[in-house]
Amino acid sequence: MRAAKQTVTEALKFLRDAVPCMRDDQLSDLRLVFNELLVNAVIHGNRQDSGKTVSIEIDIDGEYLYSRVSDEGMGFDYNKMAREWNAEGNLLNE
Repeated sequence: MRAAKQTVTEALKFLRDAVPCMRDDQLSDLRLVFNELLVNAVIHGNRQDSGKTVSIEIDIDGEYLYSRVSDEGMGFDYNKMAREWNAEGNLLNE
């Protein structure tokens, strides 16, 4: 998980340099989001397989920030899962 922490730190440094007007509270929120996404990708996506990689892409377009975290896991059909959860009345459960 050390690599995830380092990656998040580097992503935030990139954002601080690319968007100098970004506030500290916004960077703090992004730290939490990126950390959760990367850790989930390592644990749930890659099943902690050290031979697999996780990547993060960040794009800034005007006032919008886009990010994508990718892993080498098998993935899942989100729409199918959402339909099943909704049918069971569990869509909004944590």
